Amino acid sequence: MPTDKLAIVINANARKVDPRTKIKIERHLPLKRIEIFESASVKQAEEIYQEIADKEFGCVLPYGGDGSIMAALNLLIQKGNGALPTFILQKGGTGNALPPVVGAKRGFSQLERIASAGSFSKLPTIKIPLLEVYLDEHSEPTYTFNAGKGLEAEVMKTYEAGKREANGRLGYVSAIAAVIHQNWDKKYAITEVICNGGRVLQASGKHDLISIADLKPGEVIYEGPAANISAGATPFFGYGFKALPLANAGAIDREGLMHLRICTHPTQKQLLKDIAQPVHAWQLFKGVYRSQSIIELLAQDITVEMEGAAQIAGDVLFPDPAKIRAVYSKIKLIAVDLSRI
Repeated sequence: MPTDKLAIVINANARKVDPRTKIKIERHLPLKRIEIFESASVKQAEEIYQEIADKEFGCVLPYGGDGSIMAALNLLIQKGNGALPTFILQKGGTGNALPPVVGAKRGFSQLERIASAGSFSKLPTIKIPLLEVYLDEHSEPTYTFNAGKGLEAEVMKTYEAGKREANGRLGYVSAIAAVIHQNWDKKYAITEVICNGGRVLQASGKHDLISIADLKPGEVIYEGPAANISAGATPFFGYGFKALPLANAGAIDREGLMHLRICTHPTQKQLLKDIAQPVHAWQLFKGVYRSQSIIELLAQDITVEMEGAAQIAGDVLFPDPAKIRAVYSKIKLIAVDLSRI
């Protein structure tokens, strides 16, 4: 039986965390039903989440970026007895794709209201859909809200390599410029996307008209050049970028469907010609841009075979996997609906 207690796990390596973070949290929150942990390594995180699972905390707040949230989720799935605590999502890292889904605001005002609640178990919640991602031939999945291969992962890899010199938004802008410069004449390799089962729907036109693709397991969804492929169960990437705007539409299927976005541009120059115009870039950011060169699909279980870098929830994978399988998961992340707090 989960206890009516909240565990706050501060990721000491997160961009918005400093030595004063714990002091600030303690100053704003009564510690009667709250326990604060600090993690600076993978080993420490494993030990902390084992303790949280053993003590059956009813709520957990991984204070950091999206990677901190996904690490917490996967560790609790591994170490728990099947029952996951309710998550509280706050902006504590770079990008922060998930907090906007639950209406998280900056500062501690929402946390103060949560801490003063009579019971954590009575807080309003929202179910956040997830993907199960399998790398190459590995049998154990990683649970996440998005994954991708291609240009976006190359940008993230470049950002990680240079973030000591330029962090945050400036770091991402610098990484984008560096990737464009390094790959100016790049021709994208042939990629294959395979249907493993479940329904595949295609959205077309500016009104996203849906048609059913009659595909059997093992059949090819797409074969050709691709600059980038993204799959996700929630719309947002970091900084409010609505990169997968049809993710919420996946609820039209009883089993649930991810948004699969395939950029089929054969060269980087053609990609930039398509999306680099200011009006197109803004529409892309807001999730309303559509192009004949970008295939918009809703799918349940797919495999991508593609050269180049890959990322899961913004964390770059090393080495580059040749294959990524993404499956719409039956497991949901239960989070406090901060828009109603």
